[in-house]
This record gives sequence, structure tokens and C-alpha cells, in this order.
Amino acid sequence: MDKKKILYIAGFLILVLLVPFLDIDLSVFIMVKHPIFILLTLLTILFSFIVLAFRLKFLLRAAGEKELSLIDSFKVEVTNRFFTYIAPMKLNIPVKAVLLNKRFKVGKVNALAMSSYEYFIDLGILFFFGLLGFLFVFNDFAGAQANMILIVFALLAFIAAFFLVPKHFFGKLEARIQSASENIFRNAILFLVKSLSQMREAWINLFFSRESPAIIFLVFVKFILAIISYIFLFWAVGYDLNFIYILMVISFSMFLGGISTIPSGLGVREGSIVLLLSLFAVPSAFSFFAVVANRLLIIPFLVLGYFFSLQFGVKK
Repeated sequence: MDKKKILYIAGFLILVLLVPFLDIDLSVFIMVKHPIFILLTLLTILFSFIVLAFRLKFLLRAAGEKELSLIDSFKVEVTNRFFTYIAPMKLNIPVKAVLLNKRFKVGKVNALAMSSYEYFIDLGILFFFGLLGFLFVFNDFAGAQANMILIVFALLAFIAAFFLVPKHFFGKLEARIQSASENIFRNAILFLVKSLSQMREAWINLFFSRESPAIIFLVFVKFILAIISYIFLFWAVGYDLNFIYILMVISFSMFLGGISTIPSGLGVREGSIVLLLSLFAVPSAFSFFAVVANRLLIIPFLVLGYFFSLQFGVKK
């Protein structure tokens, strides 16, 4: 059995084991009180793909590449989501880069820089949302707040050090590696350093471009839409949820799903949402309905992404 199948099974097991572990009443699935909110969730997901399409257009402009039409950008983003669900280990990131390079003639370095930049910006915003929620909810735990702030400063210091290192540092490092005796490790390390240097320059250009504020704003819009989609699903079963709680929980859970190796964080995101919301006395049955319904409503877009991938000539 290959690794991808093992990861899929692990994700599904997390979902299945949640039911007996939390004694979830599955009858909630046939107790939808307000179907209109299911439709609104579907429209919210559609709108989130349109937001991603606009973000891709801004990223291409920031990288100095030829812009795609809104339709082509939409197709790329839906195709990327399809590969997010079938590719483990975040392989959808290089797949999107290859698609942009081969199909739309985007430079290799820029294509990979944009795909990875999106991923890290997304994780950063999720961490930011989760941290804000944590500080708001647990404002009585001064020690915990201090530790969280220390972690944030440490991360910011590391990122600043990486981007503020003079460009010639990488050149000297490459020269020193080249002067070492030739072997497979030297060549691999040299390739890594060269690639990192090129990506660093591309990331700096993206971050300090005129389009950067618009790109970051659209990331915020994307995750606000994700939170709204969950709120709609809770409303569909007649449960009104505190916005701050769901902001913190959804952000943290999506962050965990984003760093997991399971395709699209299947099971990791759902399990953490249900468990964390239960800490705030949210009935597990309602949370389980929301996370499963959210996954089911994405299926039409995954099917669309599959057909777009065939149109683009992308092979698994």
C-alpha cells in the first residue's frame, strides 16, 4: 500500500473515530432547519475561488509575468484545490508551479515562488487569526500570553534574519561549497542553496511589490469567507455560534491541516474543530455536521477541478 493511501485512511479514521469518542448524535444530518444556509455556504465557497483567482492575477502582476484572464485564473485555482485533495506532502504546490510554467509560460522560479509564497502567507494569516483569538479568549492567562508573544517574536526574528541577510552571503556560501570535494551531498547542498537564494529574491520582490497590500487583503478575505461558511452551516441546523470562538478554532484547525502531510488535512482539520469547539460547550453533533457538510460541499468544485486538469493536460 502506497503512502498516499495510508494517509487517506488515517484521515478517514480520525473522522470515523470521532463519532464514538464524542458520542455524536448523527441524527443532526436529517435535522437541517434552514436549507437556505447550505446554498449560501456553497455560494461562499464559489466566491472564495473567485477571490483566489483575483489574488493569482495580482501575484502574476507582482512577479512581472503576463496576467491571466479571470476565467483562466479561476481554473488554475480550482485545479489546484483538486490536487490539494489528492496529493500528499503538499505536492499541490509544485504541481501548481508546473501548471503555471508549462501551460501559461510563467518563469520557473516565479511560478514556484508564487505557489510557495501563497502557502506561507496563508499559514501566517491563519496563525495570526488563531493567536488573536487565543489572546482574546484566554486573557486571564498572563503566562500563556507571554509564551505566545515570545514565540511570535522568535518567528518574526527568524524571518527577518533570512530576508535581511546580504545577497552576497549566498554567493560566498555557494563558492565555499563548490570548493569542497565533489560528492553527491555537495551537489545536493549546492542546488539547495542556489534554489533558496533565487526563491528568496523572488519572495522579496513579491512582498515589496505595489500589489502586496492587495494580495494580503485578499488572503484575509479568503479566510473570513471560510469562517462565514462554517457559521452558515451552524445556522443551517439552528445553532448560533460565537464569532470569536469560531475565528480562533477554524484558524488554528486550518493551520494544523495546512502543515499536516495528509491531503488537504483530511481528518486533522475536522478532528481539531470538533474537539476545540467542545471546549466551548458547542455540541459535538453540530460541529461534526459542519465539518462534514463543508467537505461535501467542496466536492462539486473538486469534480470541476478534475475536468480542468484534463483540459490543462496535467497527469497524476
